[in-house]
Amino acid sequence: MCKESAYHSLLFLFLSIAFIFVMGTSVVASVSTADTQSFTPDNICRSVTQGKPYIVVGQQASFTKNHAKWFIIGAYAPPNSDYFKTTEWPLKGPAYDILVISDPITDDKVLPKTHSLKNTTKSKLINVRACRGEYEPASFVIRTGDLGLENVRITVSSLQPVNRVSAAREIESKYIDIRVVKPWYQAGESQRNDKHGVSIPEPEMLIKKKTLTPELLLHDDALVQVDHTYQVNVIRDFKATGDKDRLMPFNCEKHSNKQIWITLKVPEDSKPGKYEGSIHIRPKNASSTRIQLVLTVLPFELKQPKLYYTMYYLNNLKQSKNHDLFHFKTKPSMFKDFLDIKSHGINNVIISHRKLDLDVLNDILDLKDSAGLDRTSLYLTAWPKLATDHESLKKLNKDVATLVGFARSRMIQKTYYYAVDELKSELLPLERAMLQTIQEAGAMTMTATDQSFLGIIDDLLDLAIFRGPPGRGIVESVHKKKNKIWIYGNPQGGEEKPAVYRYNYGFLLSRLQVDGIAIYAYQCEMGQDPWDDFDHKKYRDHMMTYPTPTGPIPTVQWEGLREGIDDIRYLATLSDLAQKSGKERDVASFIAGLDFTQSPNSIRQRIIEKILSLKNNN
Repeated sequence: MCKESAYHSLLFLFLSIAFIFVMGTSVVASVSTADTQSFTPDNICRSVTQGKPYIVVGQQASFTKNHAKWFIIGAYAPPNSDYFKTTEWPLKGPAYDILVISDPITDDKVLPKTHSLKNTTKSKLINVRACRGEYEPASFVIRTGDLGLENVRITVSSLQPVNRVSAAREIESKYIDIRVVKPWYQAGESQRNDKHGVSIPEPEMLIKKKTLTPELLLHDDALVQVDHTYQVNVIRDFKATGDKDRLMPFNCEKHSNKQIWITLKVPEDSKPGKYEGSIHIRPKNASSTRIQLVLTVLPFELKQPKLYYTMYYLNNLKQSKNHDLFHFKTKPSMFKDFLDIKSHGINNVIISHRKLDLDVLNDILDLKDSAGLDRTSLYLTAWPKLATDHESLKKLNKDVATLVGFARSRMIQKTYYYAVDELKSELLPLERAMLQTIQEAGAMTMTATDQSFLGIIDDLLDLAIFRGPPGRGIVESVHKKKNKIWIYGNPQGGEEKPAVYRYNYGFLLSRLQVDGIAIYAYQCEMGQDPWDDFDHKKYRDHMMTYPTPTGPIPTVQWEGLREGIDDIRYLATLSDLAQKSGKERDVASFIAGLDFTQSPNSIRQRIIEKILSLKNNN
């Protein structure tokens, strides 16, 4: 049974909120000191399991239901009273509404009981514009009234070309992925300060309070169940069970919102023009609804960005049955990770490989190459400690030389070897010997740092991975030495803020003149479990996707990052067209006149219109 510590008893003594739902109206009830016992971890577990036996390991409880293992996450974290307010629900009667979200990459949260939904229109029409080969998101909300919807099925037709005279073929429904957006309880948000128009996380990912937030994009809505009374996540065995490969039927509670996410991939061989299809919503206990889906395929190809996009990949290959931790993966699951990374516009990954094993590394690189990631450069970190003595530097030289020889056997042109991560400024002079050793062994140097590296190790650092947006002087200083500078930590991976990722790793980078990014990380559990955001004393997990045996589960922030990369691709396409048409001055003036305080979506639409105008003039 669940045993709470004295610490947690005191914590829950002062933090007590009970939620009572009466006639569709949400009521917040204050709880007396005597009632706080219902919010102890033990009582939460007994209530969620309905009195069934359960096992507690650390701060995580598991139980069996319907022949499946389930985990209770968040029982030991204090509750939050910010969500369900005493207000009349805006929709009455048995009907339900469809609210189309004009820009799905937004930080405005759609929660089950959000009354006023921003950025939405009551409509049955979704318009999408995209280029061939591009992934583009869309979203809508099912808002229920006095009737909950049961066994809701959503299907989508193929998209037919509007102008049938052309030779355009239909776009099959397999290119349209539909998922449920799952809000669940996470550990909080980082503090953010505005510096020179840039939103900076300070302190990074520090836990504040339990937060209900939309994050997961699921085919199977039942994979993660959320208990709002006790504010816990109840998750099906995530080590043995993955998501489904298509959207499953789901239920919608009465007086609630259910957000639906669409990702449309335009086939590379699609012809420019307009295509139309239908999304059908069919509840078991209510009338069906048809949404018209209109796709405009733009008449130009998206160029690749000049920026180099990478991220830290911390997972390793599973070599035995004893490797049951999440960061040990099978070859099929790792290959799916790399395909997912490639499809989101990432060029390469920084491989985490603490103990040099060339057989394992060879398998990882085979999978990475097969997924289509950049095979000309190898970025590797063994997370070394500061080495200053002769023997340590000698071993470092041998390891790096072995790695460089191995890379050359695979026709890899450049090998970057990671030095000490985020070394404090007073220790930076001691790192010079390590950087020199790495370069003498034939590799290029890189590490994460801040502005204190200038004048100390900048002459030996081929690639500075800079925390947050660097000032223009820092970028110019690095470039004068013919070195490169990337950005990380603005923010780290895992914040449920898709618009922040889109702008900070999109249009912002075009203004900073940096060379690329390195997001930490694709998946990183700061505690023991990537599905448990509450199991670390200070930090929350850094997850852009979530691991399952059958492949990664995407998030809203992951999709926001892809849109930011596509924004840079649209800019690259405009610049390329300007050079070919001799309109460099005109385009430079246009870009200088863009108002980057506007939404990235509106900026992109202006860029699209400029591209079309230049093409028409030519």
